[in-house]
Amino acid sequence: MMNMFSAKRMEIVPAVERIQNEVATLKAEIKKLMGEMASLKMEKHVNGNSVCVFIDSVSYDELRNCSNELIEEFEYCYLFSNTDENNYIYVVSSKENNVRELVQNLNKSFNGKGGGRDTYAQGKITAESKEAIKSFIL
Repeated sequence: MMNMFSAKRMEIVPAVERIQNEVATLKAEIKKLMGEMASLKMEKHVNGNSVCVFIDSVSYDELRNCSNELIEEFEYCYLFSNTDENNYIYVVSSKENNVRELVQNLNKSFNGKGGGRDTYAQGKITAESKEAIKSFIL
């Protein structure tokens, strides 16, 4: 252990704590950069008070973070990310409005699964193309 941490026996605990702090800092930086990257990769389509966004190959966390930014500007936010050719994960949100019925219709139309609370839901759907989803939403 002393060699692994380049520390003397009595200095192992502080060395481990230092490395744990460095790891936590790096994880926070990665999370921030992933969010910035997702924002840059956004393909945004606006129709009145609704926005439909596609972001290639990101997680629910990145979709949720982007949704939290967009919800300040739009009444309804629909965010999608492809997991493979025809499968998408999604986040649907609204700052004040109930999205349950919208999500039920989305799931019904695209053979999806998902749910959540009144103003936020997530899940996955199968669609032939982004255009099919966009046409349904907007």
